[in-house]
Amino acid sequence: MDEEKMDEEKRKQQTQILSVKEGVIANISFGFADQYISPYFITLKISSFGLGLLNAIPNILGPLFQILGSYLIKNIPRKTIINIAVLSQSLIYIILGLLTISIFYKFNINVYFLILIFSLYIALGGIGWPAWLSLIGDIVEKDKLGNFFAFRNSMGVIAGTFAGVLAGLLLDTLKITMPNNLLLGFAAIFIIAGILHFIRIFYFKKHYEPKFEALPEHYFSLISFIKRAPYTNFGRFVILTSLISFAVNISGPYYNLYIFRDLKFSYLQFLILNIVLSLSSFFTFTLWGKIIDKFGSASVLRAGGFLISLVPLLWFYTIYLDRYFSFIFLIFVHILAGIGWGGYGLAMNNFIYTSVSRPKRALCSAYHSLISGVSVLIGSFSGSFIIETFKIILPFNSIMFASLISGVLRLLGVFMLLIFVKEPLEIRRSLFEAVKYRIIKLENFMVNHFIHFTTEEILSKVFSRFKKLKSKK
Repeated sequence: MDEEKMDEEKRKQQTQILSVKEGVIANISFGFADQYISPYFITLKISSFGLGLLNAIPNILGPLFQILGSYLIKNIPRKTIINIAVLSQSLIYIILGLLTISIFYKFNINVYFLILIFSLYIALGGIGWPAWLSLIGDIVEKDKLGNFFAFRNSMGVIAGTFAGVLAGLLLDTLKITMPNNLLLGFAAIFIIAGILHFIRIFYFKKHYEPKFEALPEHYFSLISFIKRAPYTNFGRFVILTSLISFAVNISGPYYNLYIFRDLKFSYLQFLILNIVLSLSSFFTFTLWGKIIDKFGSASVLRAGGFLISLVPLLWFYTIYLDRYFSFIFLIFVHILAGIGWGGYGLAMNNFIYTSVSRPKRALCSAYHSLISGVSVLIGSFSGSFIIETFKIILPFNSIMFASLISGVLRLLGVFMLLIFVKEPLEIRRSLFEAVKYRIIKLENFMVNHFIHFTTEEILSKVFSRFKKLKSKK
């Protein structure tokens, strides 16, 4: 029996290493392609409404497919679901690359059809997400989740940043030297991303999958979840993080449009800002992870949330700066954003693991993603409406007006998080025990120190009196 446990622990550790390696490849793919999706559509002359759709549709389809994925794990092995999802994503990116080559050769392909193709990429990833979430939850112990995700994300960020540099240099070189061939550059990075997704499958095949049984009582309807949400700690977490997602997407999808269209930044400048964002996250992941494991997720969620609330308010000040100083200023803004988003994302992910029991984790995560996705949809269209409505009325850029509104609403959401969302009971108990242990340790130190001091003082006085008596004699 002990040998079986040791063997299982060894396989879990090996799977953790494989997961880190797979995460590196996934982030390289993200660096090559995902982060250049907005610039790609801006190159195709998409409108602000189209950018809103690009942000909104994937954020609705993804969670809907996550719910489907959470039901699939009842009957299909989790590794099988993950492999099918990743293979599908690989094919989608290769198809997107081939369609881009067709556009280069003057084939008329509707930009909204391309948005649908990319949305399908996100949706198919959503099918695999609950299975992956459930599997990793069985592989990594609860009290080590913060450090594990911090390390995995750190390695991924470094790899993704390097890939982003290569892709950005390729696109910037083409834009300067051969602007007519820019679309071929996008096609190349999409096809490379598709190949990288295919490589991920080989790592997933080697993952260890512990036994998993999903019982009927572990499943409940979305309506039931929404009804109970205001009365449970996790439900309030879902509501308030979704409110923050709504606020974020009032301005978030339109910053790239502002950068390229209004500030006239090059792909190299865009790349530098992304590198700064990634590296500032990288250098703080480990610290955030240690804080989460020591003090819980809620405190980091609030701290990270406060930092990301300041970001859109700082963006607003670029209306007073010229192009050169805007770039310098935005470097510092992206440092703050990287630190904030690093902590907020890590804490949000960890909160789900520690708040929800193992069998219900995949479904609750899917419902959280869906509600958040609806918030993203509403936020994106609200932002588009604000930008289009106020661009004639305001004396400054309407995207920055949306940014100002976004910052205020983010602060409101974080303030409500502070009041209504607590650490899960199990985490609070462990924190209480840790604090109690430290207090007892401090008391023992003080008592021992006091006794030592008192004894030493008494002995000193006795010795001095004895010496005086001896001298009198």
